[in-house]
Amino acid sequence: GARERTLTMYFACFPVMGETADDARFADVRTENGMLCAVKDGTYYFLYARDACYASSEYAFFGDGTLSDPQAVRQGAFCASEGGKPLLALCVKATARVRLYTGFARDAEELKRLRRAIDEGDAAQWLTEARRLWEERLSRVRIRTPERKLDVLFNHWLMYQTISARLWGRCGFYQAGGAFGFRDQLQDCLSLLYLDPAAVRRHILSCAAHQFAEGDVQHWWHPPFTGVRTHISDDLLFLPLLAARYAAYTGDETLWDEVVPFLEGHAPVQQDDLYEAAWQSEESGTLFDHCLRAVRLVMRRTGKHGLPLILSGDWNDGLNGIGKNGAGESVWLGWFAYHVVSWFLPTVRKRNPREAERMTAYAKRLVHALNTDGWDGAWFLRAFDDDGKPVGSHENARCRIDAISQAWAVLSGAAEPDKAQKAMESVKRELWDTSAGLLKLLTPPFAPEDRAGYIGYYLPGVRENGGQYTHAALWTASALAQKGEGEACLALLNMLNPISHAKDQPSAAHYRIEPYSVPADVYAGDHAGRGGWSWYTASSSLYACAVLEDLLGVHKENGVLTLCPHIPAFWREYTVTFCENGHTTELTVRNPEGKTEGAPRLTRVEKDGKTILRAIL
Repeated sequence: GARERTLTMYFACFPVMGETADDARFADVRTENGMLCAVKDGTYYFLYARDACYASSEYAFFGDGTLSDPQAVRQGAFCASEGGKPLLALCVKATARVRLYTGFARDAEELKRLRRAIDEGDAAQWLTEARRLWEERLSRVRIRTPERKLDVLFNHWLMYQTISARLWGRCGFYQAGGAFGFRDQLQDCLSLLYLDPAAVRRHILSCAAHQFAEGDVQHWWHPPFTGVRTHISDDLLFLPLLAARYAAYTGDETLWDEVVPFLEGHAPVQQDDLYEAAWQSEESGTLFDHCLRAVRLVMRRTGKHGLPLILSGDWNDGLNGIGKNGAGESVWLGWFAYHVVSWFLPTVRKRNPREAERMTAYAKRLVHALNTDGWDGAWFLRAFDDDGKPVGSHENARCRIDAISQAWAVLSGAAEPDKAQKAMESVKRELWDTSAGLLKLLTPPFAPEDRAGYIGYYLPGVRENGGQYTHAALWTASALAQKGEGEACLALLNMLNPISHAKDQPSAAHYRIEPYSVPADVYAGDHAGRGGWSWYTASSSLYACAVLEDLLGVHKENGVLTLCPHIPAFWREYTVTFCENGHTTELTVRNPEGKTEGAPRLTRVEKDGKTILRAIL
């Protein structure tokens, strides 16, 4: 029969309170307000449970034991010995439910306020409310497709990862920086448009405030303005791209007239970057002016092949060696610049016709350069180094082919169709490793002696150096969809789905990371198929966009839904549901004839306060 049992729970953690684990030695561990606290520079990290016993040192908890077998747990009490690294540990006994509280306080007064809130509040109610808020937030877009694991990932995890780890926490287990990245969070906003366009608007304006009057931007920063100024060549373009995407999605043209101050600081001279506390300039400009300065700067930075200069790296920060002397050029950045100009031009034509003419001429020159000097015969080059030698060519011993130059040839719409087709076939042949379950960013990997940049100092097959970098794999999936290869797109999305890597115990043990968080990278080479770092990556946002926009073909223009699917022929039906401002719109697409793409007309019915849209391919 049932019997009452008393359980003993232990919790222990090493506080960092800084950039590295070594910083913890400067923390003072003590009890304040009945809570165990690590205190450093006047800030607090606390641990608390009612009727708990505390320990504050490594030896008091672990004793002569190990991480998997602490002496305190083994003997049922903390050890008498002290010493070792600072540690926060508690022991609490209970017969029902234990409520453990942990968090940060800015100062002693906030610590007192938090203790009062704990004493007076109801933790179960807080948890219920947090779950309700997440459910409301994540339910703004839902999908129902024949692919169950795709639905689970999209509906429950992708935007949770994007919001919690990227936009709010800006950290993960493998990267605990907490900084804003100019490119980073703007990439995240691509999918946030569908959940919270107002938040996207605010973030665009916040990023504009981290642009220097010259047009370049802080690569990353801690608020308000302490960060790093670099020669990275692509991140400034994400501002006009997101501004144009937001305006097209919402129809809100007032964004362009918002006035935002520029930033001032010292430029990095004869060095890759400069970290300092920049300051707000007395000069301001409209957001349109900010975006114009970004595009103009990229247009001026043009090399001898007519392509954008790569400088100290483009999207691949690790390629900081091939253009360090100021002459190297990026083929990928050429595609991306064309894509950004294409989105920005409609606004420029209305506000500055002469500038629009210059941009149009620039875009035409780019198309010519990319399809001639950028073409290698079966795929597109990745770059030219300072000496004018190609990178990403069949003649190279290392990095013969790079995925993002091929994917963006399609996504930009600037590649000649036959060349785009050949390029994507080359990606499938050269980079898609179905046996290991990954798509490599490039192959073969770089070595230090190649002087391509710090990318060569990663082990072969790790991260950008020949492993799967999931951003690139997702751009490839989007490109496949846009080429009309819905079945290949779905196959790649399924392969990238972390759920696919944990279908049984051996698979999960090999993969090693969470089966619900899209990783930044997956190893190739000696450790092929092992997950890299998870949570802190724009891959979750890009995955959501690839599914919603490219596979399912759902877009919004001026607040109106449009549809252009690229699905597998064997899909017979799928549904997308939007909940916005208390109104639900349900879109169902039927495919009775087994088609793969099309632009069907939508039929609209209002029923019980809900908008029901139907379409047949």
